[in-house]
Amino acid sequence: PCPSRMLLGIDCPACGGLRGTHDLLHGDVVGALDHNLLLPLLLALYAYAAVVAFAPLVGRVVLPLRPPRWALVAGAVVLATFTVLRILPVAGLEFLGSGTS
Repeated sequence: PCPSRMLLGIDCPACGGLRGTHDLLHGDVVGALDHNLLLPLLLALYAYAAVVAFAPLVGRVVLPLRPPRWALVAGAVVLATFTVLRILPVAGLEFLGSGTS
């Protein structure tokens, strides 16, 4: 279980990631998004980082992604907003939680 969920009772930004990845590997995209709405974006970033890290092993060089500063700030704002909204007990935002299963 997630330490922040176990100790504090709140969902961290990555809560539901493992269950969502399991759902994606079994073809359940809707179930994966139900566990963590940002999961596809995070998995795409992890995949790109793996390609950059392992490409030299096969003789290829992949230039690291250099996003503009505004994109980094926007990403941080989206992540912070997502984190805050998923822990607030507001009606209509339950879909942002990581689910119970």
